[in-house]
Amino acid sequence: MKKGSAVHKILEDQVHTTVAVDITSNEDAWGLRIWNVIQGLRTLRDTGMTRELEIWGIVDGLVVNGVIDELSYICPDRELEEADEAGKVPKMVPLPEDQATITDFLGMATLENDGAGALMSTRSLLNETNKIYICDVKTRGVRSIPKGASFRPTLMQLMIYHGLLSDLATNKVNADVLFDRYNINPSNPFSDGFIAQIGSLNDPYDPSTPELSTQESMTTLLSHNSPRALWSLMISEFALTLPLGTKSLGSVLKAEYRDQTTGDITGVRTFLYDENLISGYVEDEMRWWKGEREAQGVTVAEAYKCGVCEFAEECWWRKEKVEEQRVKMRESRRARSLV
Repeated sequence: MKKGSAVHKILEDQVHTTVAVDITSNEDAWGLRIWNVIQGLRTLRDTGMTRELEIWGIVDGLVVNGVIDELSYICPDRELEEADEAGKVPKMVPLPEDQATITDFLGMATLENDGAGALMSTRSLLNETNKIYICDVKTRGVRSIPKGASFRPTLMQLMIYHGLLSDLATNKVNADVLFDRYNINPSNPFSDGFIAQIGSLNDPYDPSTPELSTQESMTTLLSHNSPRALWSLMISEFALTLPLGTKSLGSVLKAEYRDQTTGDITGVRTFLYDENLISGYVEDEMRWWKGEREAQGVTVAEAYKCGVCEFAEECWWRKEKVEEQRVKMRESRRARSLV
């Protein structure tokens, strides 16, 4: 995980400049998180790409939080998108592993050359599309790409991100539920020190006018001097970034795999957002989370997970499946003997 975090940090630094900010209260901490999202959305609109964008949402009454690795105006698979718009492809169809991806054409093979190249490419596409696409970056110690059951967590993760981002863009997230969950008083003003620190930072999306950017940052914070007010500003930024709401989000989702040591891209998987699939998945998982159904064991395709599970020896599901297999073997031997 440390190696993976290092790769993510390098990618983030290609788009954002990290600055330490001292905080003295929960409200300041949340103000910083919301401010980072505002700056991320502005960076996306200005350069065509942003990374490490935090999002929140309410799923079945419970707070869900995540960080989207990358948002950009580059469609990761035009063919798949066009086929989907023409109704010629079913949902959730991952690309064949040997199919060329957008990264092949942009030459984004390593961490050293993919940052500037991506930004230049997205700038050229700003006038060609109004859709924004979600990408998740996974780092691995092996060069193979997950398949089948191993790929399912990433598939579901990206679909959930799509839904959360859509809800924020259409102002469907009840901020009071989040503030209550994190013990935040949404009406409390930010500390003077926090406003001074943030106000002294130049907005990264307008480096040509640093003095104006600093003044605007201070003015913006003073006129939105509470978590609730700054949240409202963030929602307006989402509306500017995704003016058509859900329709501003591309249906093609991308999982990008990188070597955890070198950062080289080792493969890409793209697939379509499927509302019915993710809705059914979330509904079933939430029933377990809320204690409304019993836990279910893994499928045969995922039985390899038992090898690293600390509860394997005492797992009732595993013992039950082993016994079922024994019964089948006995019945099979009995049937052969009768013949």
